[in-house]
Amino acid sequence: MHWVVPERDYLPPYPVDFNNTWAKLRWATTVVFSTRGMGWSHELKCVRPLQLRAARLSRIRYTFSSILSLVFFVALVDVQTAWRESVLRDWTAEAPTGITHLPWRLQLPLLWSHAAVSFAGIAGAYTAAAIPMVGLGFFDPVDFPGLFGDLRDAYTVRRPWNRVWHQNLRHILISGSNTLLAALRISNHTTAANTIKVFTAFALSGLLHALAAALACRHDTGDFSFFISQAVAIVLEETIMFVGRSILSTGAQSSGKSQERNAESASPESSRQQKATPKWYWRAVGFAWVVVWFTFSVRRYLDKQVRAGLYAPESGHVPLSARWIK
Repeated sequence: MHWVVPERDYLPPYPVDFNNTWAKLRWATTVVFSTRGMGWSHELKCVRPLQLRAARLSRIRYTFSSILSLVFFVALVDVQTAWRESVLRDWTAEAPTGITHLPWRLQLPLLWSHAAVSFAGIAGAYTAAAIPMVGLGFFDPVDFPGLFGDLRDAYTVRRPWNRVWHQNLRHILISGSNTLLAALRISNHTTAANTIKVFTAFALSGLLHALAAALACRHDTGDFSFFISQAVAIVLEETIMFVGRSILSTGAQSSGKSQERNAESASPESSRQQKATPKWYWRAVGFAWVVVWFTFSVRRYLDKQVRAGLYAPESGHVPLSARWIK
């Protein structure tokens, strides 16, 4: 069984006297709020680039840019909410109708509007907390790096979840997966272990979101099925990529000997044509696949949420609202 020893597994970047009650209380409080483990022994790898980016900013510049970002996030949430109401003005909280009855020209913007509002809401809350903490000198900019990664990294279904989207729950979910692997006595670096870790992490995430939704609206909003579907997509895409690499590798090895025999007679132009498909091509294919997958999976997820009353009228506005959008 995998037992967690906090004093061993959660080491901060500063020495801690665990015999001192106040020092241990400070350490325990910091562990709870350090969800990404920045500077700690359990730090997530995806956090380091974000910290390096924040470290290049002065306190004044960080605070000013964060204020501008917060204004943008609030405006984005409000404008998108007002636009949804203008499109769906016949909906009521008492009789929501979902989104699948709408034409695709409206469904697609609604899907990506939902993603944008989710991003802006989470990032806005984080930024609102960062501004006074950094601006008043309690923390440095490096202590509040960006919460989201670079969209250019999102060329597989796995990468948006472990590089682009916020990682506040990742350590908790990974710990649960590692505990299950230890209980089953499965070696960590195997295909079976990878599959179990993916499904366990997304099942736990789906359960957390489903319980929160059940408390909020007393309805099944499709959270668990949505997150499990992400695990299915990740395992499927990695299986396809593994098979594809094996086929390409086998083909390259079989053609290697014939290329060596024809190397002397081959022209530079024909040699260039025989090179492997460029990386940008496969990344473009990956981006297209990611867009298609999330359009499909978020559509079903959002439809259930709307039927549960997610987009009720008069929700999500700020005092200076953009409700003039028609």
